[in-house]
Amino acid sequence: MTQKKVFIVDDRSREIEWLTQFLKNDLDCKLIHKDNEMDTRAHFREFADDKLTPYSLAIVDIMIPVAKLEDLVVLDERYLKDSRDTGVRICKYIRHKLRINEEELPLMAISARADNELSRQLDELRVPLFSRDDLGIKDHLRKILQ
Repeated sequence: MTQKKVFIVDDRSREIEWLTQFLKNDLDCKLIHKDNEMDTRAHFREFADDKLTPYSLAIVDIMIPVAKLEDLVVLDERYLKDSRDTGVRICKYIRHKLRINEEELPLMAISARADNELSRQLDELRVPLFSRDDLGIKDHLRKILQ
């Protein structure tokens, strides 16, 4: 059986180490990781033409940096505002701009946020939202990856 690949976008990977260990050890997945919007978009652009992603799933944190922190000169209010919905923009980019549908690449979002606007946007994209520490995520992952 071919090892499944899972793409993770998260800038605080230590906080979800339980999740990455579950994916690697229990579900035997290979993990590919990016920690900002710019690198994630560039990575997915490679698959835009043929829509054949090598991934079985992408897990996207909602609040990640727009660019590498070391590339940012000033961490101001605009940066914080722009980073608030980065994960939603990534999901929209994959679904709308690259036209990669949910059968081709299932998406799921993780966040410490749980507000109505976030839920509404992700519902429109048909992207399930989980809390960063929600152990119920394991059942969802098993359905997708086994």
